[in-house]
Amino acid sequence: MGPSKRERMQVSRQDFTRVWKQRDMDAIRDIYSLDFRGHGFPGDRTVTRSQYRRTVELFQRVFPDCRIELEEMHADDEFVYASWVFSGTPAIPGLGPNASPVSFRGTGRHRHRGGKVVEVWVDTDWLSVAKQVGRTYSQSVHAAIS
Repeated sequence: MGPSKRERMQVSRQDFTRVWKQRDMDAIRDIYSLDFRGHGFPGDRTVTRSQYRRTVELFQRVFPDCRIELEEMHADDEFVYASWVFSGTPAIPGLGPNASPVSFRGTGRHRHRGGKVVEVWVDTDWLSVAKQVGRTYSQSVHAAIS
């Protein structure tokens, strides 16, 4: 018999606490299997474990104050499910102090094997995220030249 629902949820929760809140990139090795695949990432991409790490690092660089609030987590016999809210203020060169905060919701489904996450499906509206960042950039450029 494999890990319990509770044990799988504890592993999945570490992504929110160790990776995003504590910014411990080495935790990715502890949480995700070497053959990990993440589906539904920006650009509707499937990412490997190392690409997931680079994605997190990019988000934390673009949104230095970013937070992911875990709203709900539960498990069934196959998956761990999570819903969350991301928030942060973009710090893109040229935006200056006029950047507006960005916020979006998402859900995820984690599949585990051998005590690690082997597959994740992320569901969020990446187009909305891009529009929020683009609107912030446009507002900052307008303020800078006014």
